[in-house]
Amino acid sequence: MIAEDIALLVSEIQKDPDNKRYEKTVILDRQIFNPQNFFISSSLFPKIFFKRKNSDEKIFALGMLPCRLSPDDSFRPSVIFRGLPFPDAKTENEWSVFPEEIDSYALILIRDSGNEISLTVCNEAMTDDERQQNSIKAVAALREIIGKRHFRIPSSDPEILYSDRITCIPAHDEYKKNFEELKNFFFCSPDNKVVLARRCLCNTGITQSQIMKVISGSENPDYAYLIAPDSCSCYAGFSPETLLKKSGKKISTEALAGTVSVNTDNASHLLQSSVKDNHENMIVSDWIVSRLAPLCSNIAVSDPEIITSGELLHIRRSVTGELLDETEDKEILKAIHPTPAMAGTPLNEALKLIGKYEKFSRGWYAGTLGIEEKNFSDYCVLIRGILLNSGSLHIYTGSGLICSSECTREWAELNAKFRSTVGAFGFKISDQKSEERNEYK
Repeated sequence: MIAEDIALLVSEIQKDPDNKRYEKTVILDRQIFNPQNFFISSSLFPKIFFKRKNSDEKIFALGMLPCRLSPDDSFRPSVIFRGLPFPDAKTENEWSVFPEEIDSYALILIRDSGNEISLTVCNEAMTDDERQQNSIKAVAALREIIGKRHFRIPSSDPEILYSDRITCIPAHDEYKKNFEELKNFFFCSPDNKVVLARRCLCNTGITQSQIMKVISGSENPDYAYLIAPDSCSCYAGFSPETLLKKSGKKISTEALAGTVSVNTDNASHLLQSSVKDNHENMIVSDWIVSRLAPLCSNIAVSDPEIITSGELLHIRRSVTGELLDETEDKEILKAIHPTPAMAGTPLNEALKLIGKYEKFSRGWYAGTLGIEEKNFSDYCVLIRGILLNSGSLHIYTGSGLICSSECTREWAELNAKFRSTVGAFGFKISDQKSEERNEYK
């Protein structure tokens, strides 16, 4: 049945007499077709995987192409993927194959709702030659399904990360030095904040297929995302943080700042009563409100609540509003990205300090990615992520520093976020090897 449905779709694509832009959809039998296997094994790149927070639907996108719609365009892909990296000026090799931003649609889009699987082929290309080339790529990928030419899916044995094979930038001593130097910035104003990130390089043999399997097969309730520009690289993670949701003119975002490990004694009460963490969260929510004020009316901020994400607890305040005018997602995203939860405030000063003290590029870490559909959008913040590039595994974490921060606690928070991130992927950390050069701890 799958072969017949796909063969019919191939036939429709090939015989299109008008050679127009098109979007064609078929419903596939989930008892026969496995979208995860196809996503992992297909040779069609770039790929994106996206699962919304607290949603069962999984979206598999293959063959990402630039979206070039005009405001009055009558043709529109059913799903548009948008994303922005973190705004730093560094150019690092590990991010060089990734896009500068994402404003794309998928040549092949698969949506698995849990009850139904739909496969859509979309060819939004403007010229005849582009449409022809895209159709050739789509047909080749669809024939992979008919031929069932799927690679063997990797085993699910946990990957072991040995602590003495984890090299962190900055190491603990440099982080402590940076922390001391930043005190002058914090003392200028109690509301000054900067988020310093740490990159850990892990010596491991994990493959792209293993990461794809974990991210696309997980039942983690947080956002799940993956960007794979080619067969050697990907950035993936499980994020608890919403940057923007939009339904008609109603929008919502959140201040997610203030963190403690669930393994801390009396963790929830400790976080709830922490003056430092509540102040940090308020800095973020106040900044978001100020950025949304020119675009929205009826802005409201909720009372703080404690939420759980993996092995961490966070303070969360939701921010809601109603757009004054028809405003495109791009404009809203650029108004609120990056928030002080990812960069700091004042924003320009914080970005300068990040550029000075971080000896690496964040790339898509702390960026944003999401989907835009008709009258609905959902974007997450790209945290709790791992980058695989040509066999090297990089894990990024960050913590917000304000005047009342303590260096020891902030370093412990980085370690807790590291453990939560690798734990979400099923990795295990072992201290069995020598700890003489253990920079992770």
